[in-house]
Amino acid sequence: MRKKIIRFLGAALTLAACTAAFAAEKEHLSLPLPEGAFTVVVVPDTQNMTLFDFGGVRSIGKWIAENKEARNILIAVHTGDIVTGGLGDKNWEKMSPALASIREQVPFLTAAGNHDVGGKAFLYDYYRKWRPDTELPEEQLFEGGKCSWRTVESPVGELLFVAVGSFDVKDEAVYEWVNGVLAAHKDTPAFLVTHDYLLYNAELSGTGKYLFERVVVPNPNVKYVFCGHNADANTRVTELDDDGDGTPDRTVYQLLMNMQRDDRKTGYFRILTFLPDGSLDVACYSAFLDDYDYFTKLDPRESFTIERAF
Repeated sequence: MRKKIIRFLGAALTLAACTAAFAAEKEHLSLPLPEGAFTVVVVPDTQNMTLFDFGGVRSIGKWIAENKEARNILIAVHTGDIVTGGLGDKNWEKMSPALASIREQVPFLTAAGNHDVGGKAFLYDYYRKWRPDTELPEEQLFEGGKCSWRTVESPVGELLFVAVGSFDVKDEAVYEWVNGVLAAHKDTPAFLVTHDYLLYNAELSGTGKYLFERVVVPNPNVKYVFCGHNADANTRVTELDDDGDGTPDRTVYQLLMNMQRDDRKTGYFRILTFLPDGSLDVACYSAFLDDYDYFTKLDPRESFTIERAF
């Protein structure tokens, strides 16, 4: 068996591959974007909004509608914990119009969180009934929506997004299905969208270790992992030697974000702007509050640039 060499470079964003936070005078969302730029929106845990109102989620959909052409927004993804009590219709029914405000604007892909499926019960009945990406054909779903995938065309070619919801880490069928999808698109850059993957300190969670070893490592086309679940924002950067020659062939950027509503702040999401020079600007923004960065302005956990995005 060919040996994989894994080198973890840590969560600090002062690596050669990442710059520090944007300069204070730089406007994250300045327009117009250069020709060839495109945007991916990442929506983190929204379950606490079901306890209050849905303005934060609706504001994301409104922002996408107002910016999808100018910013060339290709897709929005949700990293799970969409609602608080997922084992019943009440919260799903209330959240559905807010989610529709996103789905009606751009392709949408979601990964179920533990709150959506009853924790370790992994009961997907209500999630499958209410999930917002219902237009996906059955051949792009695993067991009706436990996992799913879709592709989008971008200025740099086709991109693959694969969502893996909360699952029993001993369920071999999940790995078989996900790895099959990634293998079938082996020449397409892939983004893994999941729920429980990184801890607040950018270490891999228990579930994250399984996904990393059994999905990320064996598939050289996996370039990014988006996750939520643990409350914080952080980034883990890992270099992988895919061909076993002792030299890293791939850098995987693993981004955690989970900004839960409190008495002050709500509606934060990530705006990933891929630029034609090969870099990626990452911004944390709340359209609801018109505010950048949940913690502090230009916090490098939330706002930074990746110089070599692929």
